[in-house]
Amino acid sequence: MGLPPDPRRAYSYRHRASGEWAHPLHAGPLEDALHTYAEPAWERIGPAICAQPRGPGPGLRPWRVLAIGFGRGFEGVALLRLLAQHAPQARVDFTGLEPDLAALEPWPPRWPQLGPAEAPWWGAPEGVHRQGSVTVEVVAQRAAAWLSAHPDFGLDLVFLDLFSPGHAPEDWEPGLWSGLAGAVAPGAGLVDRADRGLL
Repeated sequence: MGLPPDPRRAYSYRHRASGEWAHPLHAGPLEDALHTYAEPAWERIGPAICAQPRGPGPGLRPWRVLAIGFGRGFEGVALLRLLAQHAPQARVDFTGLEPDLAALEPWPPRWPQLGPAEAPWWGAPEGVHRQGSVTVEVVAQRAAAWLSAHPDFGLDLVFLDLFSPGHAPEDWEPGLWSGLAGAVAPGAGLVDRADRGLL
């Protein structure tokens, strides 16, 4: 099956009410995810993961990453590539929250730059997917509800990839920031399009 006529549009998707695009259309979604999310995140937590690949702190729990606005998972692919390159033995639990799975339909053919083992969630994201020592769980739930159910979870990294507040105020619901404050570990990183840095 060949690529759609305009891959940048086909692999992004639009907010169903406002029409806002999930990804900028001047670049492919994987390139955008790498430069906007994964590389800034790796600058912050990469050295710590390389130093302690089995997990942070006492008890050696896995490193914990949360993607709010998982979409088709390109941020996950980009981060997993950095992990495979720099810390292939790292134990990571990656949770992706995507409340509107219907907005992703229909799924296009697999992005041609994906390796055969990458993005095992492609086309059927909800559930648990394993890639080496990394576990990816995609949950069809809004962030505030998930965070309220996971207080003191110990998140080490958060990707915040939501539609803009003006176009999707429902994504920026009460409880988002307070829930994040309770769920992150000390020194956790938050990366969004504004690259906000450490929590």
